[in-house]
Amino acid sequence: MTPRPLEIVPVAPAHVPVLAELHRVCFIDQPWHRPWDEAEMADVLTLPGLRGWVALAGPEGEPVGMLLVQIAGDTADIVTLAVRPAPWRRQGIGRALLGHAERDIRSLGATRLVLEVADGNAAGTCFYRSCGYQLLNRRRLYYTHGTDLPRDALVMARDLSEAPAEPRGQ
Repeated sequence: MTPRPLEIVPVAPAHVPVLAELHRVCFIDQPWHRPWDEAEMADVLTLPGLRGWVALAGPEGEPVGMLLVQIAGDTADIVTLAVRPAPWRRQGIGRALLGHAERDIRSLGATRLVLEVADGNAAGTCFYRSCGYQLLNRRRLYYTHGTDLPRDALVMARDLSEAPAEPRGQ
């Protein structure tokens, strides 16, 4: 696949429809995870300490990924990270968004970034491990959408005071 130019821009309220659509298509294959609609996404953008970015690619600037984080003191939490399915996944977009977020929140004083990933989301878990995130613990039945498919969350974190992890596969 020919590399496409990638631009990462800060999230603005005007992005709400794009963010909700990205969230829907990116998590459609995970029935335990209920995507947020536009009203919910608008509410998320009003959370204290929230920062976010949209990845735009190709000549038309198509929205292909997003990352939202919430900062509280010296810790930030990934609210959501999503990359549009094929042909966009495994092209470095998630890694670019994550690197951008880590640099930004580090400049604001955050020293640790925490996230939850569904147990059973092997691709997500492998991605975060390859970026230097380590397993901290498990949150039982964290993802409960779909009564017959509840999932635990694996809580992972990375110390941002360390040098960025060298990419290791994906």
